[in-house]
Order: sequence, then C-alpha cells, then structure tokens
Amino acid sequence: MSERLRTAFRDRDPVLGHWLSIGHPAVAEVMAMAEGDVVLIDTEHTPTEWETLQSLIHAIEAADGDSEPLVRLPENDPVAVKRALDTGASAIMAPMVDTPAEARELVSAATYPPEGTRGVGGSRAAGYGINFTEYVTEADEQVTVVAQIEREAAVTNAEAIAAVDGIDALFLGPSDLSASLDTFGDLESDVFVDAVSSVLDAADAENTSVGLFVPDPTEIERWLTRGFDYVIAGKDTIHLWEGLDDVSTIFAEAVETQE
Repeated sequence: MSERLRTAFRDRDPVLGHWLSIGHPAVAEVMAMAEGDVVLIDTEHTPTEWETLQSLIHAIEAADGDSEPLVRLPENDPVAVKRALDTGASAIMAPMVDTPAEARELVSAATYPPEGTRGVGGSRAAGYGINFTEYVTEADEQVTVVAQIEREAAVTNAEAIAAVDGIDALFLGPSDLSASLDTFGDLESDVFVDAVSSVLDAADAENTSVGLFVPDPTEIERWLTRGFDYVIAGKDTIHLWEGLDDVSTIFAEAVETQE
C-alpha cells in the first residue's frame, strides 16, 4: 500500500486516471502500463464481484507502471468499504455522497477503531494475517477516500462534505449530476455550469482536490482550465470501440481504392 495517491490529492497535484469497466486482469494490466496515476475500477455499474476485484488489483500492482487502483464502490456502504479495502485496494470512491453525515459514515467505515468502525481481519491487505499488526497500525494513514458529488443535494453540501476530516478528494459525476439537475448530457447548460462552479468554489474553500470523468480525452484541457485538479479520462470500452471503428474505416477506404 502506498500513500502516493493520497498525498497527490492532498497537495492538489494534477492526477490522470483511466477508467476500467471490463473485469479482466489483462485489461487492467494494460491500462496500468499506460502513463497515468490511477486505474479506476468501477464496481457500481459493472458485474465485477469481489473475487474478480482482487484479481484486477493484483494485475494493476504487477504491471510495469506507476498506476494505483482506485475502487469505485457499488454504494456508500460499510460492508462494501470493508471488502474493497480487504482486497488490498489503497483507495476507494463512494457514489452518491449527498451530505456531510454520509461523508463521515464513509470515512468511519474506512478507518479502524477506535476512531472508526472498520472491521479487523486477516485479509489480503494484511498479508493474509502475516502482516496483520503492521497493516492495521498503518492503514488509516494510507487509505485514500473519495466522495462523489452526483446530485443537487451534494452540490449544496459540497463544502461541508469537503470539510469532513478523512475525505481526501471530491469527484464530480457529470452524467448523474446533469440528470439530477434535469439537464442530462447538456454540460453547457447554465444550471449545470453553475453547479460545477459551486462545487469548484466549495473545494477551493476547503483546499480539497476535485476531479471528474472525462469520456473524451480531447476535453481534458477544457476541464482542467475550469479548475479541476484531476481527471479520469476515457474508458476501456470506448477505447476498444474507437480502435475497432478506426480499423473498419481504414479497411473500407482501402477497399474503395481497389475498386
């Protein structure tokens, strides 16, 4: 486990992440070999189960690269937090964090007693019990906790969420947030732009790193210019489709020249 990602977030350094939705270790390894700081493993909107998650984390850690695994949980739930961290994940992201109370519950679930409520066990994270005492003693200072801002209530409470001790970063989900604001997909609508500005101001007020998902990598500069500290850019399925589409186009053009 490394404190590198947590430190980068807390220093508000620029961070680049890649989005992993295909639950296969080979895909995870390739993504981790690319230039980047994070591979975000999505378990909210994918069929990825805990055993598969552990294999994905293995692959990312074994890859010839510097990326760290960041697990997006299926929900803000203490059991999900515990099981994700027990696989060896050093960073977790919880969806739909709307209030500071929910943020505090997230941090508590990721923190061992007496400060928190995380269950103690000899999991992979603790070397299957071999490094049990060392891990339990040090984990609280190394685990990265990210809260997702995805609904109108979260925008209103963004500063209070960012102020919760133990929240290392915020992450704005543009699809869910625009849907919540009744402007789905229109990221230039006044209401969405105002919400984004409000979240950025809230993060600045608490000196908290804030990022977002950018499906189109050509849009990275646009969002960084707006004030975001980090991005999770592109997605494995989109990269795969675009690569195949390019091949199909090149083939069709080559055939046309032969006619």
